[in-house]
Amino acid sequence: MRGPLVCAFLCCVGMAAAEAQERDVPVGRLAPAEIQRLFDAYALVQAQDALQLGETQYGQFVARMKALQDARHRNHQARLKLLRELGQAAGAGVGDSVLRERLRALREHDEKNAADLRRAYSALDEVLDLRQQARFRLFEE
Repeated sequence: MRGPLVCAFLCCVGMAAAEAQERDVPVGRLAPAEIQRLFDAYALVQAQDALQLGETQYGQFVARMKALQDARHRNHQARLKLLRELGQAAGAGVGDSVLRERLRALREHDEKNAADLRRAYSALDEVLDLRQQARFRLFEE
């Protein structure tokens, strides 16, 4: 099973390089999103190996792991945007009500992010047995 995963990872590397060449970007200068995609693909390969997933589990695991990764990236980007807005407001000397609103938005985002991640982990756990769930938590660290 590991062979197809390595092949999938190498395919992602090749696709990223091809996309970079189409945009006349030297392959050594991949965009951050392309680099992140490569890391995500590598994490999938490593997780499959660490969890010893069976063929029946693999397809579901990949889809759910990708959903977890997407949730993390999406929430991280949104949090960075909120932090930039908070920093701009704090530096601009705006009133307390504006700062309070920015802090409230950040707090709400963090709560939503935590809920999104709980749902993603629950969905992932549905396809893993108990030992694999434990190994996955350790793998992530």
